[in-house]
Amino acid sequence: MSERKKITIVGGGFAGVNSAILLSEKGFDVTLVESRKFLGGRVNSFQKGEDFFDNGQHLMLACYEETLKLFEKLGTTHLLKFYSKLEIDFYNSQTALKNTLSCPKLPAPFHLVSGILGISNLDFQTKFRMLLSGIGLLRKNKNLDEISISQWLQENFQNQKSIELFWKPIASAIMNFPIEKSSALVWENVLKTAFFNCYENTLWVLPKTNYQALFYKPALGLLEKLNCKVLLRKPVYKISKKNEKFEIDLKGKAKLESDLLLLTIPNWKIASILSEELLENSFFQNIRELKHSSILDATLIFEKPLWEKDFCAFYGGFLQWAFNKRRIWNLKSGDRISITFSHSQDLGKISNEEVIKKSLVELRNCFPELIDNKLLDFVIVRENKATFSPFLGQNEFRLSQKTPIENLFLAGDWTNTGFPSTIEGAVVSGSKAVQEILKSQKK
Repeated sequence: MSERKKITIVGGGFAGVNSAILLSEKGFDVTLVESRKFLGGRVNSFQKGEDFFDNGQHLMLACYEETLKLFEKLGTTHLLKFYSKLEIDFYNSQTALKNTLSCPKLPAPFHLVSGILGISNLDFQTKFRMLLSGIGLLRKNKNLDEISISQWLQENFQNQKSIELFWKPIASAIMNFPIEKSSALVWENVLKTAFFNCYENTLWVLPKTNYQALFYKPALGLLEKLNCKVLLRKPVYKISKKNEKFEIDLKGKAKLESDLLLLTIPNWKIASILSEELLENSFFQNIRELKHSSILDATLIFEKPLWEKDFCAFYGGFLQWAFNKRRIWNLKSGDRISITFSHSQDLGKISNEEVIKKSLVELRNCFPELIDNKLLDFVIVRENKATFSPFLGQNEFRLSQKTPIENLFLAGDWTNTGFPSTIEGAVVSGSKAVQEILKSQKK
């Protein structure tokens, strides 16, 4: 590049960090601006006493190619736990009945066929219906964004039992939105990529440590090595464009001037900081329409180990998913069970104590050995705007990475990537934005 172009990236989440690394490698003069004191965006950790806690359990899959490339650059792949087999226990929270999906290493979709047929305590008719769901992926439906996941499942031969036992826990975790209201467009893409493409794509990947160690500190180190300027604790108050340059007003009356601008923050934040002149562009007319869903994560700390699995799902009650942090993080004593509640708006009126009380009732029902296991402490994190809501018709409001405004680009899991609101969606959006930036500079 004959002349180093200045680009400012607003937002230090996965999309922003990935973009900053890629653009720095291409020779741009990059400044990354983040309002908080750490990188990671909505994926972060905090310390309580001597212990670290994530703000939620962030699940990844082996098909997260862009995310895994990023961790490889950060040198933290060894801090990820790669599972060699897809095996999930599904517990009925009321009856404690356990159904286990265990998929052998076979070419897709035969791994799922074998796994579904082998589910214990499930009648053959329901198993057969679950197998028929794959037919839906062969159909060409042009209106997927207008039908719900629930409707999609019913149209593809699923009965109430298969939906409640299997599909609802899976879909709720992926979409973070009720299946009765979630668009089937992204859902079908996830099924094709993660479950019906190849065996390896279905395998889970979980962090073996907190996100400060896995992402924040390594990312900061790599960006500094690439001569990318990182400004933490610098909220952006207003962005305008004058004489083909972007002017960015920061906390403390500081200002930045930039040739190019990449916004990797949520849509509602963009609407609050862009000047009226920029927002008047018709491209941004629906910028506020994409809404958000919350996630509640409750970590229960017990005196003694609870169970010897890394995770399990629940149906028919209050609980949804539980992750055994003692095993996943290889902790030395006791048990730390992280319970994740997707689309937790309904829990907003419930106190933390009530969340723990209701969780303990169902946990003790499914794991009787927990009855005599003392609860030492608990930590609850409520993320009110954890993900975007993939409601019916949502695709119209997911903007492209390239905007009509010259040298202004977007990234973030809410932009149009074809993915739900996941880490992979964020990282992919950053890569797509960089591709658009590079194209624009060749003209």
